Amino acid sequence: MANPTHTDPASRWLLAVAQFPAEDPAMRMKVLRTLDALGAGVLREGVYLFPETPENRQALDRLADYMAKGAGTMHVVHTTASSPAQHQAFRALFDRSGRY
Repeated sequence: MANPTHTDPASRWLLAVAQFPAEDPAMRMKVLRTLDALGAGVLREGVYLFPETPENRQALDRLADYMAKGAGTMHVVHTTASSPAQHQAFRALFDRSGRY
């Protein structure tokens, strides 16, 4: 595989970093279900990865607005993989073949 570059659209990602309110489990479940429906790659609890697309950005912005209306927060950050190995690891998060 070619080495992804910062200008290659396939190498650009969005990170959604969420802080869920302890006092609102319903919000937490709604956000987690929405992230799952959007196809999030889970890096760790509260940190979710998405390919950078206008659709993903728009959906994450809406989700961040929803969380801000409650007691939660979500930051959406642009990032790129720092190496070809990391790029492959990111892509592997979206392999759903074992799920179906």
